[in-house]
Amino acid sequence: LDCPGGRFPSLAAVRPAAIRPERAIQDLFGLVAEGLDDGLIQPVTIAYTRVNGLPVTRERLPDLAWIGDTELMPHAMAFMALGRVRAEIVFHPAVRAGDFADRKALARHCETVIAEAYRRLMRDMSLDTAAPGATPGARRPEILA
Repeated sequence: LDCPGGRFPSLAAVRPAAIRPERAIQDLFGLVAEGLDDGLIQPVTIAYTRVNGLPVTRERLPDLAWIGDTELMPHAMAFMALGRVRAEIVFHPAVRAGDFADRKALARHCETVIAEAYRRLMRDMSLDTAAPGATPGARRPEILA
């Protein structure tokens, strides 16, 4: 896909600093996926939770997240200069697109699942079956020195 000016659309101006729900490919590029009713969608949460062993604060998020009109290479270089960054990735259970009334209902479901896991990870809480959309038996990964 060709991105005019080499930039990808961002929702940074209208969403909380760390939650970036993706828009449907039809909205972004005018493309229509065929057979989406039978397609599986797997929500994924990525949370940068620690920098050099210290919890990430709201002030630190712009150093970690690549958003808006930020150029990729300068951001990547600054990111690597931060030191040890802990990224936690949670693969939530896949859902069938056809099980939702429309793509907006599917997007709301995915956003809810991702946002809840993100909040729990950033608050250093465990992911358990009590969390909406949590994978049964999911736990925080071990930290290797």
